[in-house]
Amino acid sequence: MRLTPVFDTSAILNLSKRHPSDALWPLLNRSIPAKGCPLSFVTVLELFLGLRRAERDRLTHSLKALTVASRLSRRKVLLHPIAFVEKELFGIRSPGHERSRENLKRWLGSAMRPNFESDLISGTANFVDLEKIENLFIVGRKGYIGFLEQFLDRINPGWRVARSMSGSALSENERDRLKRTTPVGVWKRDAAKRFLECIPVEPTLDAINTMSYRCDANLTLTVSVLRDVLMTNYRFEENWNDFNDEMQLLYLSRPSYCFVTEDARLIGRVKQSSQSSRILTIDQFVSACGLPSKTMNVPTLSA
Repeated sequence: MRLTPVFDTSAILNLSKRHPSDALWPLLNRSIPAKGCPLSFVTVLELFLGLRRAERDRLTHSLKALTVASRLSRRKVLLHPIAFVEKELFGIRSPGHERSRENLKRWLGSAMRPNFESDLISGTANFVDLEKIENLFIVGRKGYIGFLEQFLDRINPGWRVARSMSGSALSENERDRLKRTTPVGVWKRDAAKRFLECIPVEPTLDAINTMSYRCDANLTLTVSVLRDVLMTNYRFEENWNDFNDEMQLLYLSRPSYCFVTEDARLIGRVKQSSQSSRILTIDQFVSACGLPSKTMNVPTLSA
C-alpha cells in the first residue's frame, strides 16, 4: 500500500529551507500523491502562529513555509485530530470542526495572495485572524498544564514540594513501585479509556480495543509523557508542544497515512509503538516510496 504523508511543522520548515538545487526535490516530487497530501490541522495553525510571531525581517521565511505547505497539499486540510478520530473510527461527524477546517483552507488561500506579505506588514491582512490563532495556543497551553497538574494532584498532592527537592514528583520508592506494578500496556489501555470518556463514545471493550490498536502511537507518546511527568525531572510547563505531537499522531488511525517529521526526539519516544514504521523523516519517506503511475509535479516547491 502506498502511504500518504502528513508532514508536521518541523518537516515543512526543513523543506522551506532547502535550496532549489537540492537533490531531494525531484525525489520528493515523485513520492507525493498526484492529488497532493493533506496538511495536519495542527501544522496549519502552527505555521500561521509563526507568521504572527515572526519579526519583520523573518516574515518572508515564515511565509515561504506556508507556501511550501500549500503547494504540497493543494490546500487540503485534515480535520482537527480528535474530530478526525471520531469520524475515522466511530463515524461521528462534527459540523463545527468541518467549518473550522474550511476556515483554515480559506486562510491558506488568502496567504497565497501576491500582496499578502505587504498587507500583513501594514496590518490590513484582516482576512486571516492571526490573533485568534495565537489565542488558541495560549488557551491550549493553559489547558494542558492544568490537566497535568490535576493528574499529579490526584497521585501525589505534595508533588510540587517533592519536585523542588528531588527533581521528581514522586519519591524513589514510589517510582520503583509504579514501575513494578503498572506496566506500560496498562497505562496505554487506561489512556485509551480516558480518551473515549472525553469524546462522545462509550468506553466499551470493543471501543477501547479499537482505540488501542488504531491509535497506538498517540497512546505510546501520551504514556511516555505521563511517566516522565511522574518519574523524571521533565518540566511539562516548558514542553507543551508534546501535546500537539500527541494530537497529530492520531492521524495514523488511518492505515494509509504516514507521519513525516524531522523531530528526532519524537521519533525516539515512539519507537516502541506498533505504528513506528509509519513515522518517518523526510529522507526515510522518500526512500520508502516506490514510483506511482502518476506523480505530482511540484517543480516550484522550493522557489
